Amino acid sequence: MDPPWLRLEKLINSEENSIVRVEPRYVAGAGRGLFATQDLAVRTLSPQYPEPILPQFIPISTIDPPRLTSIQLLSLHLYRVKRGIEDDSFDAYISTLPTSFADHPLAIMQNSGLRLAFIKMVPRSVENMLLSVEKRLKDDWNLALRTMEHFPGLSLSGKEEMEDSNYLFEDYVWAWLNVNTRCLYHELGFPQPSDNVTMCPILDFANHTPIDSLSITQDEFALGDGMAFSTLGPMKNGDQVYLRYGGHSNAFLFSEYGFVLPLGLQGAHITDGEIVIDPDLEEQFEGAKNSQLKQELLRDRNYWGDWTFHVQGGEARPSYRVITALRLLHVSINPENDSNHELQLWEDSIMGLVDNVSEENELKVRQSVIDLCKTVVERSKTKISFIRSQVTDSEASDPVEWLRRASVNHVHSCGTFTPVCRGGGLSPQAILNSLSPHFFVFALAIHYVRDVDTSYKRDYRIEEYTPLWPSPISMVQPIRTGVIGVGSSAITFHVPFLLALPNLFEVYSVLERKATDEQKKSGGTIGAKFNIPAIRVINTIEEFLADPELQLVIITTPNETHYPFAKAAIQAKKHVLLEKPVTPTYAEAKELNSLAKSQGIILSAFQNRRWDSDFLTLKKLVSEGKLGDLVEFESRFDRYRPSPRTTAFWREAAGPGAGHTFDLGPHLIDQVLQLFGRPNRLTASIQNLRGFGGPAVDDTPYPIRATVAASSLSVKKSQLRFSVRGSKGSYEKRGLDPQEDQLKARKVAVLDAQFGREDETIAGILDFINDNGTIESTTVTSEKGSYQSLFENLAGAIASGADLQVKFEQSAAVIQMIELAMLSSKEGRTVEVPAP
Repeated sequence: MDPPWLRLEKLINSEENSIVRVEPRYVAGAGRGLFATQDLAVRTLSPQYPEPILPQFIPISTIDPPRLTSIQLLSLHLYRVKRGIEDDSFDAYISTLPTSFADHPLAIMQNSGLRLAFIKMVPRSVENMLLSVEKRLKDDWNLALRTMEHFPGLSLSGKEEMEDSNYLFEDYVWAWLNVNTRCLYHELGFPQPSDNVTMCPILDFANHTPIDSLSITQDEFALGDGMAFSTLGPMKNGDQVYLRYGGHSNAFLFSEYGFVLPLGLQGAHITDGEIVIDPDLEEQFEGAKNSQLKQELLRDRNYWGDWTFHVQGGEARPSYRVITALRLLHVSINPENDSNHELQLWEDSIMGLVDNVSEENELKVRQSVIDLCKTVVERSKTKISFIRSQVTDSEASDPVEWLRRASVNHVHSCGTFTPVCRGGGLSPQAILNSLSPHFFVFALAIHYVRDVDTSYKRDYRIEEYTPLWPSPISMVQPIRTGVIGVGSSAITFHVPFLLALPNLFEVYSVLERKATDEQKKSGGTIGAKFNIPAIRVINTIEEFLADPELQLVIITTPNETHYPFAKAAIQAKKHVLLEKPVTPTYAEAKELNSLAKSQGIILSAFQNRRWDSDFLTLKKLVSEGKLGDLVEFESRFDRYRPSPRTTAFWREAAGPGAGHTFDLGPHLIDQVLQLFGRPNRLTASIQNLRGFGGPAVDDTPYPIRATVAASSLSVKKSQLRFSVRGSKGSYEKRGLDPQEDQLKARKVAVLDAQFGREDETIAGILDFINDNGTIESTTVTSEKGSYQSLFENLAGAIASGADLQVKFEQSAAVIQMIELAMLSSKEGRTVEVPAP
């Protein structure tokens, strides 16, 4: 028996003898239910639960009150169909809905003869809740009337004025309640977790009333505080008592505590007669020890949420119901199997006999979102994408301010360093051609020498950078973006952010050389993966770049193709975002940088790990002076991958820009350069682990020694990420930023509040000297990672000339460091770092 049932049983058993007795029982082949332990008369009120078991109802809160929210829009449309408007997509939906909600508490309260008697039956807290929900219902109805008055085409020949207003309101109550009820969860391979929810309005009735009597009279209804038990008629000892309760927004059904389906069902895919929505989650939920853990479990699987277009805690997001309510509009009904009464499809769905979710259905749903929810979609384009967790309560009252404050970023001013220049040695290309890149481990010691007049310590200033554009409307159209390449980089790291920021970017085209004409119809690999069939799919680079509408090109192809593709795009006067490493050689990187400046276009690199949670945390510690003067810095990216790649094998094949150093080095080196600037000298060891030992880095006497290293044969449960030592403290961090794994798993939307948040179990440890002179340790919660900031800044640079965060010369310097590292490793010596 799960914990909610145990609490319920404890509550029931704790009641006084004067209270009607009920008992939770498990019935083989039927499931759990509540049963009377004595004979009961009709309308007998059983014990009231004193506090809600289920999540509290969350009132609607709109960003833009004069406009319709998604729920209001859908309710109005469903009402119009109820009144007789022709709509093929809604006809199938309506035929599966209950014909009446007369026994719903909100409907009962509209009957003037029953209203007072009904309110007296329920506790005061439930009365207040019902009145609050009723007010929202009536506010929505008044808004619907004003909308139809403002747009006469929505009304049916003045029918709303000619007929009795109570009758019209009854139709709207029916429509509104069909949109404001229960949801089911399905595991689908779509980008947004909210796409996996299916709305099932009939479940409130099917779960808590006999399946053969889905209509009950108002006199047999009782409502409790959160929930209550009532008799639907005279009952004998051993009969089942059903649960009834009022408005709430929970999306999980396995914890609804008391439904039993008919016995003897043949072919129903249900365990012991119970509705099983998500067996894995149900098992975890039953094993949870406290309510907080249960809430986290539900949030993790997107069962816990606010089911309306609303703003809360500095975040705004569209209602999950936009998609969930529309999904059932496109349920395919086979007339041959629908000869029974109108609830047959719902009963079959509830019993697990039919599956209402399919990819074909999802495509229709997405089109309906566009057709029916244009107002919501347009509003979300202009508002949602800029809401950040940093927004304060005062800002939450001013939507325009949200747009003016795009986000908070770190602006750095560089300290002074003394480079010592010296040339000579093998050419970078000769070194590249001589190395076998399989199973590389590289270690790079970067040395900084203090200037005689200045400290090596950098001056970090954390401040707000210039907004992406002066006002919310100055960017008329999203940036038309084309993607070159359809591999893991494009699908995992780029397209999800482009789609999540529709006011900034439009996924316009893709260069996919092997796409067939048939594949192009569905948008090629990317179009099929993300359900965007309208994307243009091109086979040749010439045709791709010749499109005058194309503005931004994102290059995600193998490293050796970066230079020719980027050069062609720049010459075609397209802005370019280039995957790391930007080029195989420093000379090529410098050439691209010069060419971009001469053409007046934006050229940037995908140095997304500047926005890793752990790196942002480290920068904050340094900027706050928690570590004092740094003397040693170690950054590692180790993993255990003993076998060669089975995908993207070009990363581990011999050739320009390949190997471990070019794969992981650009991130590690870029972070060091961001912290300390250009070094004076560097020492590197790059080895092939199939025949060589571990890295051997010569110790050096320099005041700052920054070491970056990566290994693919590190057998360690918790890999070291950062180890930093300073005059006042040390910081050690294990584990990785979660964003890459979240993008690959596609369980958390990139704009979700949980995206980029590290698990507390891998928080870093700060050792510091306290005021008493003793050393203390404390856990440092990591900052929230934010890869989206790279894309937002890029859009701002293109649209309004905002300062580009990832300047291409910085990424070119990374390639220069890699070339020098290879030279150092090849010749076994420390090399000087020349001026740029």
